[in-house]
Amino acid sequence: MFYMKTVSIREIQHNFKSQIQSLMPGQELIVMNRNKPIAKIIPFQEENNLNVDWSKNIDRIKHLPKLKGKSISETLSESRANN
Repeated sequence: MFYMKTVSIREIQHNFKSQIQSLMPGQELIVMNRNKPIAKIIPFQEENNLNVDWSKNIDRIKHLPKLKGKSISETLSESRANN
């Protein structure tokens, strides 16, 4: 079930702890400033499986064309060195 609650900046400043504690999985708290949404607060949920099984896609990856030029890490290193 999805539930969204809106609160003003003033409400969140004065009652932050109780507002956060009232969040349940699937709920969102939208912070409003002059009737415009400026932030969304959602409860933290730990990911059960952060490991990606690349073996299922290895055949597709092997057939990708090789890119020419510098790698992203080389480009970033050069960019950082120039700044």
